[in-house]
Amino acid sequence: MFNHNITFTDFEASESIKEEVRTYLDKIESIYDRVISCDVVISIPHKSSNKPFYHIKINLFLPGEDILVTREAEVDNDHTNIHRAMHDAFQQLIRQLKLKLEKIRQIDVRNIPPHAKITKIFFDEGYGFIETINRREIYFHKNSLVGEKFENLQIGEEVRFNEEQGFKGPQVTSMSLVGKQNRMLS
Repeated sequence: MFNHNITFTDFEASESIKEEVRTYLDKIESIYDRVISCDVVISIPHKSSNKPFYHIKINLFLPGEDILVTREAEVDNDHTNIHRAMHDAFQQLIRQLKLKLEKIRQIDVRNIPPHAKITKIFFDEGYGFIETINRREIYFHKNSLVGEKFENLQIGEEVRFNEEQGFKGPQVTSMSLVGKQNRMLS
């Protein structure tokens, strides 16, 4: 579980309420395991009537950008019930977190070069071929290799690559071996 602070101001919270907040935090962690920390503040700022109105503020600290959710009683009269108020606030937080993660995934997918496997190597001529996951065969020259010696390549190794259209078909412009932790093809 990530670091978290749960603060109740203007009232004493029961153990079941505290446990309910921890359950919501567990759900957040199940959605995104890179949460740095979270501050949850639940308060009753105005005790003017016999029914308290709960204000909830949640600040979720993430790598890069934080998410802040504030639910105030004046905006939502349903917040005389603490369970409803917490549910609304955490659901809003979860929606915002999912939107943020979707944006991250879209950026990551666009920035990762495609994967392929080396299928043919002609060491004497200084070139070879890779095959993509959708069975396209693409030519590469030894000069397109980044961070590895051409002589050390082996058939079956997985690579990331960039390509362009050449005179005789697609050709690799740059290519690097994929480390074991980043392998995608079997």
